Amino acid sequence: MTALQEFRWTTNNRYSRSRSVRDPEGEESVMRRRSAFTLIELLVVIAIITILAAILFPVFSQAREKARQAACFSNLKQIGIAIMMYVQDYDEYYPFYSVPYPTEKIHWYDVINPYVKAQNFKSSIFLCPSLQKRSVVDANSSYGYGVNYLHVIQYPAEYDAPYVKTLKWWKPGYHSGPATMARFPRIAETIMLGDAEGDCGPYQGVGWAALYCPLDHAPNWYTAACVDKTFATAKRHGGGGNYLMADGHAKWMRRETVLNWSQEPGKEIWGHSQE
Repeated sequence: MTALQEFRWTTNNRYSRSRSVRDPEGEESVMRRRSAFTLIELLVVIAIITILAAILFPVFSQAREKARQAACFSNLKQIGIAIMMYVQDYDEYYPFYSVPYPTEKIHWYDVINPYVKAQNFKSSIFLCPSLQKRSVVDANSSYGYGVNYLHVIQYPAEYDAPYVKTLKWWKPGYHSGPATMARFPRIAETIMLGDAEGDCGPYQGVGWAALYCPLDHAPNWYTAACVDKTFATAKRHGGGGNYLMADGHAKWMRRETVLNWSQEPGKEIWGHSQE
């Protein structure tokens, strides 16, 4: 064998051995290795998912609250229809807040329930779906809706005598009812009931049974709930609450809007100066 032939044989033999070594782990093995995620790639994916979750979760939460606000608005519209049916059946008198004194066994929602036919007040249109706490051990807690008890859905006259003794500002025949539709010349701009809640301490987010007219004496007997400052107006629906006006229509208003509303006679929204 010549030197040239020996060189060619050696080169071919080496090429064959190297190919036979590489072939079992050829392109398929390389593709398998490339199909797996590296640690950096995995961390990048996790970071992207985390950022998207941080962006989208608040959006989803707001969407859920908007749905609850719409359900609450529907509740008030149905309650408004029931109250208007009652008013038409009873010579345009609004229902009493509660009777009799002092047990208060029958409330306004009991009186209009024949028009609603709610089987359970705890899970019907009388419950605001956004309410944080349904009740506490207190006579003034509720399932989310409070009434304008000083001017529209009032106590009957039998409460005058005891209330004059305890509430020096109480005016018999003015703060007691029943109120009539004719009493309010601006009936569509008079709050009848709406979202109501306590605002601090153990009463934070608790449904409140009354809305207090800011033009009357502040309810300083409930300072523990801060309703002496908020007058039990709510902010659970995007910083405000749904309100049912005395003509039966509902609207949403921000808490600050309600509290800062003009108190001038002929402009206020509580029925205070319309009587």
